[in-house]
Amino acid sequence: MKSKLINYDKSTDKISLKIEDLPTVDKLQETIKKMSEEPDISKYDEKLIKEYSKAHKFIKVGIKKTFLIKKGKNFNLGNEKFSNELTFDLLINDKWETLNFSKYNYNTFGKKVPNGALHRLLCVRSQIREIFLEQGFEEMPTNNLVESSFWNFDALFQPQQHPSREAHDTFFLSYPAKANTEKFHPEYFQKVKEIHENGGYGSVGLKYKWTANEEEKIS
Repeated sequence: MKSKLINYDKSTDKISLKIEDLPTVDKLQETIKKMSEEPDISKYDEKLIKEYSKAHKFIKVGIKKTFLIKKGKNFNLGNEKFSNELTFDLLINDKWETLNFSKYNYNTFGKKVPNGALHRLLCVRSQIREIFLEQGFEEMPTNNLVESSFWNFDALFQPQQHPSREAHDTFFLSYPAKANTEKFHPEYFQKVKEIHENGGYGSVGLKYKWTANEEEKIS
């Protein structure tokens, strides 16, 4: 009836041919055969696809996924070993051009190693520092590369004849050879001198003649 080949009479519920000679070609069968050979629905009318699939259910619309797999540039079976470092032999013989080097990840973190401990001398220095602080001493700026013997030795009540104040244990400057002692606080300077010679604050002193020439040296 859609192809206008027959008539339908509702009163008698009968059909009759509309034309005397039927067409020799069945367009419906031809279209379905074409669809089976070329199933790409984008090549057909959208209404026709909808009618054939939903109304008449002559065809079934589905999705067919295909994948193309081929060997890539770096294809290997896992047996190839990558070089990790560029050696002198590889450079001198130009062998590096024939090798594949493994990629470096510059964003990765380094291997964690166990934390070390303080050096024994640093431990001793920390203990000595705590002893002086407990005795009432205060820390002073230590960013000076050189300092006068007054602050290095005399202010710490180290005798001027002590062996550590000799040239074999302490480096002294030739230029300038002496510090400007006028910058020292006079009262503090005198207290240090008095304690070296006669003692004080519970100390009996070092009992020697303290001289100003020794404390002027720069070490």
